[in-house]
Amino acid sequence: MIEDIRKATNKGVALGNEQFKCKVETLSGSSVIEGKRGRPIGWKKEVGVSD
Repeated sequence: MIEDIRKATNKGVALGNEQFKCKVETLSGSSVIEGKRGRPIGWKKEVGVSD
């Protein structure tokens, strides 16, 4: 159990059952579950664009 608490704390996600996570997400207005890591699929860097 302590390892689960550490992982959730380090990742900034809620720890609990799905009903609890949905309730926290609704009340806070932000995601409380871990998303996929890295860039989204389909993301492509444009080459030759200068700011």
